[in-house]
Amino acid sequence: MATTTWRSYPNVTLSNSNLTASATSLSYSTIASNGRSSGKWYWEVIADTRSMVGITNIQSGGRIYDSVSHRGYFPDGKKWSGSAGSIYGSTFTLGDTISILLDMDNGILEFWKNGVTQGVAFTDIKPLGTVYPSHTSGSDTTSSSVTANFGATLFKYAIPNGFKVYNGNHKILLSSGEKIQSVSIGSGLYSENVIPIMSSNTSLAGISSANLISTVELDAWKAFDGSSSTYWYTNSGTGGWLQFKFNIPIKIEKYKVLSLGASYPGNNIKNWTFEGSNNGSNWNVLDTKTNVLDWITGMFKEFAITNDSTYIYYRLNITATGAAAPPAICELTMHTKTDSKFTFLNLDSSTENTFLRYGLDGSSNGLNLTKNIFTKKYVKSGTSLLGSGKTFEHTIDMSKRRVDKITLG
Repeated sequence: MATTTWRSYPNVTLSNSNLTASATSLSYSTIASNGRSSGKWYWEVIADTRSMVGITNIQSGGRIYDSVSHRGYFPDGKKWSGSAGSIYGSTFTLGDTISILLDMDNGILEFWKNGVTQGVAFTDIKPLGTVYPSHTSGSDTTSSSVTANFGATLFKYAIPNGFKVYNGNHKILLSSGEKIQSVSIGSGLYSENVIPIMSSNTSLAGISSANLISTVELDAWKAFDGSSSTYWYTNSGTGGWLQFKFNIPIKIEKYKVLSLGASYPGNNIKNWTFEGSNNGSNWNVLDTKTNVLDWITGMFKEFAITNDSTYIYYRLNITATGAAAPPAICELTMHTKTDSKFTFLNLDSSTENTFLRYGLDGSSNGLNLTKNIFTKKYVKSGTSLLGSGKTFEHTIDMSKRRVDKITLG
């Protein structure tokens, strides 16, 4: 079955591999690419302060909020059936994780907030036929956004007994006797931020700078200090550049930006290029973005780029903001990509979360076991305290014996 994502509709902007959907007009919605008419299914979403999440049987998108076929959970704690709401559970806000439990066999829809059940919301789902995960903005706002995890990555909370991952892809683990094993593929994974948390413009990794700075308190390094409450600010014009110079050449293949968001939309960057240089004078454009307006307070935007070269300098070169105000950046992070290599994994369990996190996808090249594997890892699940371990020593007289191979069991 194909990977589940959000569908593209008018007045809805998709990002983050189509897992983040932002409705740019009031009451507009989107639905998932795959529907369900039977079975018990689980997925999670992170919504903003105005997004209603739930299900619908309408496939056309549009104004699902006004449809009698929609069932949802709103940030004010109400549950909604079409355009009618009633008191249901706790309120939720930006950063909260909402779990959706869809039981099509019994026609039940239930929501959790941060791992805590809010109780059964609806028992009339079965007559709707095939339903789809959905997101919609409310009637009193002009935009909303929601990021979904349909099961392509590890869920934040444990899947309830009897429920299945909504994404539906088959995951495979290897079994040899009593051992559970798998193979991880390094390619496609990104590093953590390669710029260290800074407390001035100089660090062991390199130097931050900008062509325009408002005050010392809003200097360039404020965009690299790991805090969402501080920022670099120019205080003039609608453009400017923010730069980091590494001590050694490095290949950056993804960058992330955190803006001021909805609180100060005029200062959010709208048009820019991401550029690389080895002398600080001649720049190569690695990424170009125009008319980016759907910034959300407290949420990074991620931009994967195609970059085959290493550079010492990288900069965000801004040419326009949201409303002709000076640009401000809370955080700018940069990321490399891991080398392509295979790691053999020894696992201590075959739980559902182990399958999700370490299982091989039947549609990927993870099942190609003809590759040479040189790295082995032992994976311990859970948070229990490990013992002190044991050391085994054995002396071999190399003058009498030849050792061709050592096998660790």
